[in-house]
Order: sequence, then structure tokens, then C-alpha cells
Amino acid sequence: MLFATALFGILSYHRMHAQPLMKTVWPWVLARAAGLAAYAVLTDLVLLGLLMSHPVWKRHLSKRLFVWHGALAVGVFALVAVHGIAMVLDRYAGVSWQALIVPGLSRHRPLPVALGVLGAEALTLMAVSAHLAKNLGRRKWMTLHRWAVLTWALILGHSLWSGTDSRGLIVFYDASAVAVGLAALLRYGMDKSAAARTQPPAAGRQQI
Repeated sequence: MLFATALFGILSYHRMHAQPLMKTVWPWVLARAAGLAAYAVLTDLVLLGLLMSHPVWKRHLSKRLFVWHGALAVGVFALVAVHGIAMVLDRYAGVSWQALIVPGLSRHRPLPVALGVLGAEALTLMAVSAHLAKNLGRRKWMTLHRWAVLTWALILGHSLWSGTDSRGLIVFYDASAVAVGLAALLRYGMDKSAAARTQPPAAGRQQI
């Protein structure tokens, strides 16, 4: 699978580079394609994480889906790396290597690009915390990992406001937002309902 993907990428690069017009725009095309793919895989990653941590299903699905969760995470980081490098290689974008690390340094739409940088850094923090989960303890690790939905929201804002073709993809973004919103409501709504059932009655109600 990786070999086929690499071969497809090499052939696509040679085809684009052979056309005079594509010689100037191929970094932007690559950056946009990798960015959209990263957002799509990140959405699947967040949905899978919410499914795995659901109080009703986590005992049955957590171990089965853990490998897929990790594979999607690796895919997200690979696509984000390609997206960032391609943006730097695009001489018309105005994104420097420093702008990939420090939010707000990009000349191209600094605020939307800053959201993407913050989202990528938050993803990195969660990946490191997952790697150090045994040392941090389950409670601290889960506290950090619950920021995944907020991180996804940062990436969504970056995708909507930095892309020049976002209006043409609005159905794609709307569908992903509805899916993540419903999954988060289903996941964390269960926690609130469980807490309400286990909460002791008020002191005034204990006396009849």
C-alpha cells in the first residue's frame, strides 16, 4: 500500500512537472491535497477516538480499534508534514519555515495559518502524551487527550479560512462538523447522565 502510494505520488509529480503551467502551481496543489486529506483523516481519527472511549462500547471496541487509531494518527502527521513543507516550497504563499512553528508569522492569511500551526502543535502534544501515558497516569493522559475535539476545531477553522476553494467544499466541512458534533454529544452526554444518576440526593431531600 505504501509502495503504491509513493509510486502514484512520483508519477503525479513527474506529470505535473512536465507541464509548464504546473511547474509554478504544483506546490500549492500538493499542499491543498495534503491539507484536505489530513483534515479528512483527522476527522476519522477523532470519530474513532470518541467511539473507542464511549462508556457503553469501550470495553468491546477499544482493543479492536486501537491499532487503527494509531495508524490514522501516523497518517495525519505524515499528511500535515507534507502540507507544511509544500506551503513553504510555494513561493507565492508567503509561508516560511519559522511560520510553521511560530503562529502569526505567515504573510499569507496569518490568523487562519496560525490556527493550523496551533492545531498541529496540539496534535504533537497529544501524541507525546499518549507515548508517555504510563508515566503520566491515566487521569492526566485522558485530560490532555480530551482536547482532541478542540484541536480538530482549530484545524477546521484553519481549513475554512485559509483555503481559497473552501466555498466549493462547504458540504464536506458541514458534514464533518455534524458528524463530530453528534459523536461528541453522544460521548460526553453519557458521562453527564451517568454522573447525574450516581449523584447523591440533596441534604434537604434526605429527610422525609
